[in-house]
Amino acid sequence: SIQVGQFYEPFSLEMMCSTFDIRFNQSPGAVLALTNGRRMGITYSYRNKRHYMSGGAFMDNEVNNLKKASHGYALDGRVVYRPVLDSKKLIHIGFAANYRTPNESLNEEDKNIFIYKSPGVSTIDNRNIAMATIDHAAYQIKFGTELLVYYHRFCLQSEYIRTHVERDNAFKNYVAQGAYLQCSWLLSGETYLYDESVACAGRPEGKSLEVCSRFNYLTLNDEDAAIWGGEQKDISIGLNYYINKYIGIKLNYSYLMPGASIKEISRKNFSVFQGRFQFIF
Repeated sequence: SIQVGQFYEPFSLEMMCSTFDIRFNQSPGAVLALTNGRRMGITYSYRNKRHYMSGGAFMDNEVNNLKKASHGYALDGRVVYRPVLDSKKLIHIGFAANYRTPNESLNEEDKNIFIYKSPGVSTIDNRNIAMATIDHAAYQIKFGTELLVYYHRFCLQSEYIRTHVERDNAFKNYVAQGAYLQCSWLLSGETYLYDESVACAGRPEGKSLEVCSRFNYLTLNDEDAAIWGGEQKDISIGLNYYINKYIGIKLNYSYLMPGASIKEISRKNFSVFQGRFQFIF
């Protein structure tokens, strides 16, 4: 298949999933900080029962932010191997890579920088718990690994993402990284769906009650580069009720443990409760 328009780059299992299909109300901070939103671009994808491959080229602009035109671009690739795939069992192993150039055409204040930021566990509050601005950037390379396992009513999902920024003018290169591990179990219901077309996790099949847990870690600190963007660790638990394949209710509790150089929200440990009633057409 060929896709053209504004959509997510093929990088990260979690980012490829619909918000209805992710286990928690918000994606983990490691994914929010180290991946990108929707961009203008083109991708080619191929799949069969065991394999999925996708590659694309993207502009650095979003459609709703064309006033700051950029000459930056990105190249993405993602491959997935599924040694096990049937109605109630799945093993999904993936790898993704990204190459991106900065905004060279912008004014002196905005050009040749990359910004990484995480709002914690909720984007309702626009403040960031961790944020790093990398100046004098030449290019960025990102790598990600992903694992997804289904076994009847059990689901395990995990990713690790590492970002490297090459910098000009003898500035030290910058490295950031993050990972998460989450598990979920269906108290009622049969199994989980899986979207082979984009190789990502789906919602539970039919009417279901689900409990889930997640640990997330993110660091935007790099001592060698003398950049202190902050560190984030959090533990989340959730209870999700899917009335049918169109309507869901999600309740989440998260305990955040801010690390060194935290930005705006809090330097002390704190809790967040979230609820969501969600429906799709």
